[in-house]
Amino acid sequence: YRHQNPRGERLGLCLTTAADRCNNKLIGIHDFGEPGELPPGADRDGHGTAVASLAAGNPAGHLQQTPTNSATIQISGMAPRANLVSYQAIHGFPGSIMAALDQAVLDRVDIVNMSFGLTNRRYSSVGTLEQALLQMREAGILPVASAGNLG
Repeated sequence: YRHQNPRGERLGLCLTTAADRCNNKLIGIHDFGEPGELPPGADRDGHGTAVASLAAGNPAGHLQQTPTNSATIQISGMAPRANLVSYQAIHGFPGSIMAALDQAVLDRVDIVNMSFGLTNRRYSSVGTLEQALLQMREAGILPVASAGNLG
């Protein structure tokens, strides 16, 4: 399988300042974080990269060795043929998260995976995020969220 961008064009910062970070797998980057805080599409602690690899990581072989045996194990993300668009948002700030969700609708993505946990939520009213997720579902986008990142 040769991975290709199904749209034929890149999205957001992959067209300009982050073009060198993009490829046929990562086809879009949108940054709704603090200006200048991180390079476009980068994450502070590797969490976003880890989540992306679990979702859409390419197949890879890993040599597992013991003192008496060895085997190559094939691993991949859940959907290795999927493409990614990264939406960097500021955790806990509804304007940033809502802007990212709105952009995902404009980009016509199929699935939005949110992994920002459930701690320290500061939304302007109860149900703001939940309402946005229902609207995404009505637009034909499957929203997926973690149940928390506290272990």
